[in-house]
Amino acid sequence: MRALLSGVLLSSCLAASAWAGGVDDVNAGYAAFEKGDALLAIDLYSRGIETGDLSEAELNIAYSNRCAALYSIGQLEEAILDCDTAIELNAKDPFAYNVRGNAYVALFETGKATSDFDKAIDLDPEFADAYNSRGLLLRDAGELEKALKDFNTAIWLRPEFAQAYLNRGETYRRERIYDRAVSDYTTAIGLNPSLAGPYVGRGAVHQARGRKDLAMADYRKAQSIDPNHPFLKLKLKELAASK
Repeated sequence: MRALLSGVLLSSCLAASAWAGGVDDVNAGYAAFEKGDALLAIDLYSRGIETGDLSEAELNIAYSNRCAALYSIGQLEEAILDCDTAIELNAKDPFAYNVRGNAYVALFETGKATSDFDKAIDLDPEFADAYNSRGLLLRDAGELEKALKDFNTAIWLRPEFAQAYLNRGETYRRERIYDRAVSDYTTAIGLNPSLAGPYVGRGAVHQARGRKDLAMADYRKAQSIDPNHPFLKLKLKELAASK
């Protein structure tokens, strides 16, 4: 994202069965989102909801998944409405609280976001995504030690969580703990080489240390992955100006 998250993952798809209609649409929506087609996923979730043959539990999943898909394309108010409905259907759904919290972050409603992340963690103390989401919010608020604690927990719960390593690495970079930052960025790259962020972050550490060739190599790699990365042009401009 995210991607958001980024740190935002869809609820598990409904169990395969012989049922037809809405369940099939929801499962197809999940598959479409996993393939990167959020618009098709939204259409399929909507179709499944409109069939009228989903149980309350199935509707909860359909609405929370559509919420995540809407969030992923920036339709934040619509996403929040869907998560509201999902929570009305199941007030103990940590996934819906986490996605809604991320939507609130994007709308700069940090109080509501904090409340939702706290609720998600209260409902599921082993929900790594919620710790990662709350860690980002804390980091951006300048509460770096609290952010590190949440990222540590997310990684402990899910050791293969590349985005959490990236986020923890960025926190270390901001604290100028460069060796740990590089280690986390490198781990994130090993877990998910398609992420541009770890290359940008590691390049920034190299740049801060005066290792311009290494910095440029990482920036160029990031550029090959995501030419539109929001900080990449700035970093390349800074590096060029320092020569």
